[in-house]
Amino acid sequence: MTRRLTVSVGEIEDFEQSDFHRYQDQFQHALILPSELIREELGITPYSYVDVTPNGRAWDEGETVYLLPFADGFEPTPDKPEGLLKGSYQERIFEQRTSGTRKVDVRPHSTARSPDDETRLFVPVRLPVEKDTGLSTCYINKGELEELAFTDGDTVEVYNPMNGNRASLRVEGIGRLERGTIAVGNVNRDSLGVISVDERSKEGWGEKLGIRKPIEASLPDRTLTDQLWHSIGALFVGYNRINLEVRPGLDIDEERRIVRVEPDTRNLLGIGSGDRVVIEWGGTEHNVKCLDLPDSVDVEAESATSDEMSKAADNESDGGILTGNHSSNHIYMPSTERKAVNACIEDLVKVRRNMKYTMGKQVSLSILGILAALVAGEQFFSTISGYVSTVSAPHLTAPAIAVVQHLVVAGVFLAISILLIWVLLYQKRQECEI
Repeated sequence: MTRRLTVSVGEIEDFEQSDFHRYQDQFQHALILPSELIREELGITPYSYVDVTPNGRAWDEGETVYLLPFADGFEPTPDKPEGLLKGSYQERIFEQRTSGTRKVDVRPHSTARSPDDETRLFVPVRLPVEKDTGLSTCYINKGELEELAFTDGDTVEVYNPMNGNRASLRVEGIGRLERGTIAVGNVNRDSLGVISVDERSKEGWGEKLGIRKPIEASLPDRTLTDQLWHSIGALFVGYNRINLEVRPGLDIDEERRIVRVEPDTRNLLGIGSGDRVVIEWGGTEHNVKCLDLPDSVDVEAESATSDEMSKAADNESDGGILTGNHSSNHIYMPSTERKAVNACIEDLVKVRRNMKYTMGKQVSLSILGILAALVAGEQFFSTISGYVSTVSAPHLTAPAIAVVQHLVVAGVFLAISILLIWVLLYQKRQECEI
């Protein structure tokens, strides 16, 4: 796709609440344009990705952003710019953050889909009987998987072309699925807003899902130390990585690195209220504290309009949550935390417990017991030291024997410490067993 477009972008204050679909006024990382410009000028469908750069600048000075449509009937006027590029992106692609209208060049990203391209759209079906997937796997026909240039285990972005809901999932090809179909777990189908071909009772839901290559942040490779810590954590602590749908968070949690989930979701993650979790989206990881929702929160209905959502934000009784009914598949993230990972409301982010925090907390609570067990083994260490001295005496000098004694005792001490920690963390590992 080689089409390019120059549009004027303004501030959120330049638009009315009715100009947006549902939660789109809450999106932090998106370009919003009229549907006519998206389809006719750019030649792509809404909810695609586009490259955006300041007018006349090189493309590598810009950003790849998510493209959303304004509400039906929206028309630019002399007092209303053609598009809205949310502030977080304006700060990054423009040298200075100043108010007023600016112009940006827009072009389709390589993953963008044209309106007549059906090759990457699939009808959702139920999972094959012999498959039992978690929240992070989807299945398509093995032949189509190869045609899309993906292999088993690759990460793909599955999205609903009708509402833009996205999920980063692991893909696997199987021969028993018909071509043109995709099998996704019930929870993910519900969050993406689609139903399987044998569940047509929910009118108005989308009937197809798209697949594309994920757009991930350009981050430095994980260092050897990070990889080592992650491996140690996975071995000693373990975790469940689950997909949770992003919902607006509490106003009181802004700037506090706090997210909230339901208690049963905490149990699935293997954490307690106040423990830390890692949120993953778009190649980034963000470490935050996880709390329960307050019992007093009264949420709006799922079918609430944009105006009702706006009123809900001013309602002190609901703490500023703009969402539907509580769900164990939701994570309530304030804008500051969504901004940290470039996630939008209704995205499915991956969440797991922070293994460093979990290990440190558990060990610190039992450090006295560990030390007591090691001190109680003084006679055992003395016996080992004497044995080393006896075996080494014919071959080494006295100073060398002393060094070997210290090394052996230190090694045994370390081995016993690791074993104690392994046993101590057994319960934490079991919390993540499903």
